[in-house]
Amino acid sequence: MTKLYDFELSGSCYKVRLLANILGLKYEAVPVDFVNKEHKTAKYTDLNPFGEIPIFEDGDLRLRDAQAIMVYIARKYDKDNQWYPDTPEAMGRVNQWLSTGGLRFTHKYEVTRFVGRCGTSRCIRAGQESRAT
Repeated sequence: MTKLYDFELSGSCYKVRLLANILGLKYEAVPVDFVNKEHKTAKYTDLNPFGEIPIFEDGDLRLRDAQAIMVYIARKYDKDNQWYPDTPEAMGRVNQWLSTGGLRFTHKYEVTRFVGRCGTSRCIRAGQESRAT
């Protein structure tokens, strides 16, 4: 059984959930209390020394980066290679966008999700503090 350590408002977790759901991958979602920094506790730093989510497990394999997780899911579960194609050119283009999405847009998107879903200054501060730690 696959397992995704997840925070609903995380843009990185959302990307993984989205691809998994598109491909019909069944997984166990393990909610992580991100706002109260559960991902920084020993329970989670044992799974990911960087203390970040998402964390994805598939059997004995554990991955800790949204982009790496999505590549793995696409290669293993997308039988048509539609989401991560085989040619070097196409792989380069996909990786280019995975890197861009992982670095440039994620923070602003996550803060927006916090504000939109919570509407409170506590959620906004939690989103900003998570980037500082």
